[in-house]
Amino acid sequence: MNQPGAGGSLPAGQCRFDPSSGRDVDVVFLDPTDLTRDNGDRATARMDAVELQLQQVQP
Repeated sequence: MNQPGAGGSLPAGQCRFDPSSGRDVDVVFLDPTDLTRDNGDRATARMDAVELQLQQVQP
């Protein structure tokens, strides 16, 4: 059996991730050309705006 982190892979079309079981999403943001706090804050603001849009779409 393939275990995460064990170097194995799943056959095509199989996935261990079940999107319906997720409660949040971790997002990594890195701009190696601009590592300032201001740039990180702008990225956070953009993600917050998208989150608000998604909340409005959900029933």
